[in-house]
Amino acid sequence: ETEVDENAIPMPSHMDAVTLDDGEQFKRSGRLFGGLMMDIRRKYNWELYKSDYTDGMTDMRGILKYVGATAWLFFALLLPCVAFGAVNNDSTILPGDTKGQIGVLETLIGQAICGVIFHIFAGQPLVIIRTTGPLVAFTNGLFLWSESLEIEFLPFKCWTGLWACLFLLIVVALDACVYSRYIGVFTEELFALLIVGIFVQQFLTPLIDVAKNDSTDTFLLSFLLSLCTFLVAYVLVEFKKSFLLRPFLRTLLSDFGVPISVILFSGIRQIWDEIPIEMMPVPDQPGLSTSSGRPWFVHFWDASVESVFLAMLSGLILSMLFFLDQNISANFVNRKENKMKKGSGYHLDMLIAALLVAGCSLFGLPWVHGSLPQSPMHARALADVEEVELHGRRYERVIRSRETRITGIVCHILIGLSILATEVLAYIPMPVVWGFFLYLAVATVSGNDMWDRCLLVFTQAEKLPSNHYIRRVPIKKVHLFTLIQVLLFALLWLVKSNFYIPGDPVFNAGLLFPLVVASFIPIRMYLMPRWFSKTELDALG
Repeated sequence: ETEVDENAIPMPSHMDAVTLDDGEQFKRSGRLFGGLMMDIRRKYNWELYKSDYTDGMTDMRGILKYVGATAWLFFALLLPCVAFGAVNNDSTILPGDTKGQIGVLETLIGQAICGVIFHIFAGQPLVIIRTTGPLVAFTNGLFLWSESLEIEFLPFKCWTGLWACLFLLIVVALDACVYSRYIGVFTEELFALLIVGIFVQQFLTPLIDVAKNDSTDTFLLSFLLSLCTFLVAYVLVEFKKSFLLRPFLRTLLSDFGVPISVILFSGIRQIWDEIPIEMMPVPDQPGLSTSSGRPWFVHFWDASVESVFLAMLSGLILSMLFFLDQNISANFVNRKENKMKKGSGYHLDMLIAALLVAGCSLFGLPWVHGSLPQSPMHARALADVEEVELHGRRYERVIRSRETRITGIVCHILIGLSILATEVLAYIPMPVVWGFFLYLAVATVSGNDMWDRCLLVFTQAEKLPSNHYIRRVPIKKVHLFTLIQVLLFALLWLVKSNFYIPGDPVFNAGLLFPLVVASFIPIRMYLMPRWFSKTELDALG
């Protein structure tokens, strides 16, 4: 397609107030809450803030982009929200109860309320917050720990969240978000693969359970629905790269590819409605009562003094997970190739995340923070792109970005309204959700250099183009770099899974996986230079 000169795109006058220097966002102010105040002055400038609602609303292409991105984002949040809500429900059931302390309804309500608040006030509204796989794993670990110590779960979770809020407020006060520049590609690749692993696990595990416990017909239908949901979504999203149909129709099919696939195979399932398969677990309790019938407000004052101070430890670890996940998600969105023009808001976003973790804790809702892959995919869904060849590979290059609050706000309003349409959601089969998880995994791993380096083991190096980084780094060094990352990823997965400690340990080691992710930063900064030159590290990441 014809390349568009980005300099030919008229720059709105409100951009004049935005500092575009990449280094400015990672400089400490030297005073308490200085970085936050700079974010507030910049992002809440009326002309700039107003543009977050008006930009792109004057042309049909921009409006269709907003509609397509909102539809995609709705399914990209709703399906994991319900699935992870079901996981939370199963993993937080108290002895003698049949429903968990945190279920699907709490997850939907938390997602809707927190999402609307975040997108109204966020410094970078293209970042998507949600309850993520790592947060679900952390919550499960926290529940098991509270059970082994015979501590009431919800008050303990509440104090964990309140401590995390305090630690994150200290991060904001000291401008500590500037240190996210040290996270780097090395750590981002490993964390992204953790997300990929969780999505693949959410795809494979239920299918294996169906194969073990259900009939052959149920397994075959579940397998076909999940696989076809993935394939059709992937083909339609990639359809904009083909030469079939007109460019407008290709873009339209690509923008609505995921909703089309989900709706299509939810309908196809009805053809074989006599075959029993698992359907989406929607809330079945009347009104807005909680899943287990507990009060909405958590009685945190019932916690013992010992458990309050014990929660300081889990709160510190949780705050590290928030710091990493929120800033990694923002880093992906704010990358140069996305051509954002309105600046970032790391300190402001962290403040909002801190306040939301406190609110979710007080009402027994699942925690939310910046997420992969939805955040960078949201930015890309709103952008105009073209295909280019670089270092022997074909890439999508952004030629125009759109920065808006509309898609995030509207999407989360729709998620809130979906609570009133549980009869419709009940028609979505869980195999369709599993197939969507596989799509998210493939979309996340696409373009991940660590994954590409793993594939180099099976690639004939001589066939790679002359401008490929393999020409600048000896192949043995490339494989050594990849091997180190694979071993670190195996360590991260081992700790997250916590399957190596039998029985009920006094401390659940699965809670420590954020510390493992944080340890990748000093490993890249101080250990890797012992084995690789600066030129090699710059090429490899």
